[in-house]
Amino acid sequence: MTSSEEVKRLIQSALYHKEIKRVIRAFQINGLNLVILKGLPLYLFYDGSLPKRTYVDCDILVNIQYSSCAENFFLTLGYKKLNDSFMAGHHSQLEKEKKQNYYKIIRGVPIVFDIHFEVAFMMTQLGGLDALYPQKLISRLTEECLKTTRKITFNGESSQILDPKHLILYLALHFFHHNYRGVFRLEFMDKVIRKVIRRRKFNTDLINQLIKSARIYRLQNFIYPTFILLIKYFKTPIPQILLEGLKPKEPLVRAYISSLTKADISEAEPRMNAGVIRFINLYILSPESFWKKMIIFLHPHVFRIIFWVFREKLFFSLLNQK
Repeated sequence: MTSSEEVKRLIQSALYHKEIKRVIRAFQINGLNLVILKGLPLYLFYDGSLPKRTYVDCDILVNIQYSSCAENFFLTLGYKKLNDSFMAGHHSQLEKEKKQNYYKIIRGVPIVFDIHFEVAFMMTQLGGLDALYPQKLISRLTEECLKTTRKITFNGESSQILDPKHLILYLALHFFHHNYRGVFRLEFMDKVIRKVIRRRKFNTDLINQLIKSARIYRLQNFIYPTFILLIKYFKTPIPQILLEGLKPKEPLVRAYISSLTKADISEAEPRMNAGVIRFINLYILSPESFWKKMIIFLHPHVFRIIFWVFREKLFFSLLNQK
């Protein structure tokens, strides 16, 4: 017998099927490309079945020059813009340039699309992050991802997804972005890697490309913990040569990663705590020098959020003492 939760998931999947198809068609009719980063189409392609969990959203990568067109498409399809800022009143122009969020309620089910204009793994709410990771490298990686895609068929419509190398790299960065939390994220990455292995595409050439890209874009510190956790929780067959190629050299970073890989990845975090931990992870794992990283604390956005977090934590601490 089908449970009520399973029925809800089936309804949600059916609605996402329909809406994703409409979005893809809107872009294709106008001769514009979009790349599905994650969501239902990717899950169906790599797993072959409907997800056993409720999907929060569908992530799409779009060239920044099409941002106005993307907004028009979604508004025409009946979607509304969603303000997903870290704190009330903090929705900077910088954040708007990095992504847009749209939602629609259909039969009581929220359908959400996150439109990214760059490969997002930093903190879109903060400016001045060049002190921790160069924006020019994010722009170059985004351009590369938009050019190196593969075509799949989804619900009768052809759509673009990342090729295996960039998909594995993106999913590892996405797991970092979520503070190495969420078993389902790691489980899906395990499915992707195993399918690539079954197709005999996870060969020496692909491994060397992954290592080369990680070094070019200075991503080793961010993605290495993901592969360690894949082995720990899913026994994913990660080649030793890949681990050695990504292993950080700095003793402090290696010690911090060791502590990260001992944490419970299923542990949920309140949003404010998640933001604080994300900043700490980004700061410690940043490939930049100590002195350059210190500059981040002089940036107005960073100072404002640190002050806001301190104020909120102090308020709740005093509230709990009463």
